[in-house]
Amino acid sequence: WRIFGVLIVGLLISMAANAIEQLITAGIDIFIFTVVVQFLSLVFFTALWAIFFAVCYHDLRVAKEGTDVEQIAAVFD
Repeated sequence: WRIFGVLIVGLLISMAANAIEQLITAGIDIFIFTVVVQFLSLVFFTALWAIFFAVCYHDLRVAKEGTDVEQIAAVFD
């Protein structure tokens, strides 16, 4: 349930950031500014979600198998 709760909080933060982004770009008619703001938002939240899913994978793997970071990294050696 903890992961589900964090997922919901992340979705709410993403939705709030999207609403703020829309408010910022709504009154400005400069196309390049709108594109840059949307691009930066996309880059930030893509990285944030990638980190979220990596941490979820790690936590679930530790909870299920009792492995740690060194054992997971040893797979790639």
